[in-house]
Parts: sequence; C-alpha cells; structure tokens
Amino acid sequence: MAESGLVPRLAAALFSHAGRLDRGGWWTRMALVAALWVAQDALASEESLSLFAEHLGRRPATLAAVWGAVALLWIAGVWILVVASARRLRDRGQPGLRLLAFALPAIVAAHWLERLWFSWIAFVLALLWGLVELGVLPGEVAPREPGER
Repeated sequence: MAESGLVPRLAAALFSHAGRLDRGGWWTRMALVAALWVAQDALASEESLSLFAEHLGRRPATLAAVWGAVALLWIAGVWILVVASARRLRDRGQPGLRLLAFALPAIVAAHWLERLWFSWIAFVLALLWGLVELGVLPGEVAPREPGER
C-alpha cells in the first residue's frame, strides 16, 4: 500500500524509476535539477567556502560537511535527471536504457572538448538530440498499466 503523506509521494515522484512521465513533468524535474546544481555551485564557490571558514572556523568537520552537502546535491541532481529521463523515454514507448544513446556521446564529447574542436559539435548535437527526444516530442497514446501514473 502506498504512503499517502506529502514527503513519501514527493520522494516517489522524484526518485522512483517506476511509471511514465509526460513532457511537463520532465521539464519540471529538469528545472529542479538546474536549481540543485546552481545551489551546489554556489555552495562550492570560493566566496561561500571563505564565508564558512570565517564564521565557522577552518575545522575539517566544517569543510567535510560543506563538501558532503555539495556531493549530495550533485548526486541528487544526477539521480533525478536519469530517473526522470528514463521515465520520459518509457512514456514515449522507448526503453529507459535508450538514454545511453545520447548520454554517452555527450559524455565522451565533453571529455574531448578542450582537445578537439569538432567535439563541441558532437556535444551540442547530443544535447539537442536529448532535449528534443525528451522535452519536445509527444509521448505515446497508449493505455497505462494498472497503478501507473
């Protein structure tokens, strides 16, 4: 039996890979991922770290807590991105593993961005392909399985 509280429902909506996800839900989750990564970047900035050191001291526990929070924000963002994208692909009638078809070229191209000029083209094309596939194209008009949202 599913929990009916707000926190369990929110956790299931953000972190569960079960079910399908429409375009609006995918874009909402991508906005949340962007906000998480902006917060992570702000927390890890040189200004923030010096502010923490000034007010809380330069204790190793303080820095460990800050870097732990940065890591948690990054991991949560990646998890939400992957889960939401797999659910969106499922809504389009594709297997969730198809995510690798445009994620891997983007990751490989990003690795070579500073070394090869044409890797920028591959990186941008892979990202655009992913955005179109996940955020623009409509989902399948297929009956949902029982219990699926």
